Amino acid sequence: MKKSIRKLSQPLFTLALVAILASCGSGGDDSSNAGSTSSIDASGNWSLVTTSSNQFDTTGGACLSGVGTMSVNNQRLSGSFVGSSAENIVTGTIDSDGTVVAQFNRNGESIGNVVGSFSELSGVGTWADIFGCRGDWTATR
Repeated sequence: MKKSIRKLSQPLFTLALVAILASCGSGGDDSSNAGSTSSIDASGNWSLVTTSSNQFDTTGGACLSGVGTMSVNNQRLSGSFVGSSAENIVTGTIDSDGTVVAQFNRNGESIGNVVGSFSELSGVGTWADIFGCRGDWTATR
């Protein structure tokens, strides 16, 4: 029985793979494929909330959640949030597919990194700082 299932499933897998590849199109200059690549427009103002997944950093200090605002213009992200009782400045970029890579600074020193993704309505991702704190972030319009 196992041999007959394996023999049957292999052609079905191949057929499914061919169907998936065919639906992706050739990727060339075919005009029927012209509108298939979309670009995320994250331009505008956003509210930001950060949450910490650990309570203390490596020095025994508290890892706190934060709130702030940011704006996106020409795929550049900038803003600020208050976390650990201090203001942090966040700057970065958002690719056309919505991928965000950013850093945050305090008193002119880079202290953490941010990664995630944006849609046109929200953003989500993770962050980590040089003190051992880490967590999640969300952004909404």
